[in-house]
Amino acid sequence: MKDSAIDLSSVSKSGKTLHSYLREFKNFGTNGKRMLREFKEFEKFSKRFILNKM
Repeated sequence: MKDSAIDLSSVSKSGKTLHSYLREFKNFGTNGKRMLREFKEFEKFSKRFILNKM
C-alpha cells in the first residue's frame, strides 16, 4: 500500500495544479472503496472455502 500514498514533493515538482491533484485524490478514494469491497468479497469467499474444506 506504500506506493499508493501520494507523495506531495513529487506532485509539486511535476508542476501539477491543485485541481488535478484533487481529481487524482478523488479517483484514489473511489478506487480505495472498490478495493475494500473486493477484499470483503474475497474474505467471504475464503471463509466459505475454508469451512467447506473442514
